[in-house]
Amino acid sequence: MPARCFPVLAPLLVRGFRERETATVRQSAKITENMSRLVEVATEAEPLLPELIPALQKASDAVSDPECRGVCGKAHTWLAKLDKATKEIRALQLTKEKLVAKLQGLLPGKPNFS
Repeated sequence: MPARCFPVLAPLLVRGFRERETATVRQSAKITENMSRLVEVATEAEPLLPELIPALQKASDAVSDPECRGVCGKAHTWLAKLDKATKEIRALQLTKEKLVAKLQGLLPGKPNFS
């Protein structure tokens, strides 16, 4: 799913999670689940996860329909997978500062890479 779609969809989904109607919450959760399955690069969804995960959790806790809670649970599982993948990718990425520090530690004579 293209990253340019996320900023448009996220506010709509959060709004859907805040609705009282169970059908709306269920549909928003199903769309979230399907959308999260289509994400090819986890870091593209990173800006939306802090917004969607709490809204989905709150909606899941508030809804009384067990089937809707199940759909919310599946969507939450997929968002948690994306969140975990994003954190793993970020942990593996070398920043410029980390790279310079590694190179300075490995090379004799302490060259200046700045």
